[in-house]
Amino acid sequence: MDYRKELDELLRVEDPLRRKARFMGILSREVLRESGKTPVIVGGFAVEVFTVGRYTSLDVDVKGPKESITRILGEMGFRHDGTHFVHEGLDIFIQWLGEGPSPLSESLERLVNVPVDHAAGLFIRLIGFEDLIIDRLNQAKHWKVADAGMWAARILEAALTGEDVSLDFDYLRQRAEAEDVMDVLDDLLSDVNIIPEPGA
Repeated sequence: MDYRKELDELLRVEDPLRRKARFMGILSREVLRESGKTPVIVGGFAVEVFTVGRYTSLDVDVKGPKESITRILGEMGFRHDGTHFVHEGLDIFIQWLGEGPSPLSESLERLVNVPVDHAAGLFIRLIGFEDLIIDRLNQAKHWKVADAGMWAARILEAALTGEDVSLDFDYLRQRAEAEDVMDVLDDLLSDVNIIPEPGA
C-alpha cells in the first residue's frame, strides 16, 4: 500500500504527541488489516497519551505481530537499527517489545482503545491504567527512577477523572502484591486520599 500521502500529511503535524498518535493509528489500522491483531502500546508513550503530553517519551514501545509490524514499517520508510525502527523525517522511534500483552503484566480485559481520528476510523490500543500504574511503581521502587512515582500519580489522576473509566482496585492490589510494590501503592493512594473498599 502507498502510505506517502498519509505520511506527508504527518510531516505537517507539529505537535509530537498528535503526530505519534496519528502515526500509530495508521500503523494499527494496517497491522489489524493484515494480521487481524491490533498492536498494544505500552511504556512511556502510553503515559504520554494518558497524561495528554505532560510526560514525554522518546520512543513508542509496542507489542504485536512482529512480521506484520516489521514489514509495514519497512514499507513506510523506517529503518531498523537493531533495537528501534527509526523514521528521521517524522522523528518517530518504534521499539517492538514482543508479540502481545503478557498475561503476567498486562490484562487483556483492561486494554484501552483511544480514538485518534473518528472520521478516518483511526484508534490506538494502550495498556490499561492499572497495569501502567504498576509499571511506573516498579520503576520507582525497583529501578530507582526518580520521577516514576509522580507519573504513577498522574496516571491515577487521569483514570479517576476520565470519562467511562473505572479502576479495578482489587486487580491493582493483586498486581502490586505480585510485583512487591504494595508499599508504594499504599503511599500513592494515601497521597491522593483514596482508601478503596474491597471489591471496588
